[in-house]
Amino acid sequence: MCGFCLRIRLILILLSLVWSKVKAVLRRLKARSFEELQKALKTALAAITLGDIKNWFKHDGYASM
Repeated sequence: MCGFCLRIRLILILLSLVWSKVKAVLRRLKARSFEELQKALKTALAAITLGDIKNWFKHDGYASM
């Protein structure tokens, strides 16, 4: 696999993991209006911790790069 393709693949995997956590929080909050969704999205993004980010990078092999 070419270097560029590998990097794109890893980025897409990271985005998938981030979005998975955001979706889980949004589902739990059950926002039903645009205003509620805006607040819920802020909460969901704030729920992403530095530990999450470190684990996602480690999971995708960035820690060894």
